[in-house]
Amino acid sequence: MFTAKSFVTCWRDLFLTEGTKMKSQIQNGLLCAAIGIGASCFVLSAGSAKPVAAQNDPARIIWEYTTANVDTGTLQTKLNEFGEAGWDVFSITASDSKVEAGADGIPHLTTLRIDVTAKRAKLK
Repeated sequence: MFTAKSFVTCWRDLFLTEGTKMKSQIQNGLLCAAIGIGASCFVLSAGSAKPVAAQNDPARIIWEYTTANVDTGTLQTKLNEFGEAGWDVFSITASDSKVEAGADGIPHLTTLRIDVTAKRAKLK
């Protein structure tokens, strides 16, 4: 089993080795790192899986989504409209921008339009 101790030992051996073995030691060290990262990802992702019964539960929430492309000047109004209609905004992304020279001579990025994405529980 790969443990944190074996990971540290692998890296210690990598940096204490001299001579012609250095290239293979670097490769072994990188392999140890990849195995350690892979094992960590597996352990972390194993707890997030839901049983099939929970996925088929009729009481679970079904979401509906919407996206609107708005002018930066009307963003606040659109956000208020979404809120009043029960939408939960979870993403705001610049969709149209331009570069303008500022008064200080430095180029500035100006956002012209924004994509707003929201979700709400779908009525059954």
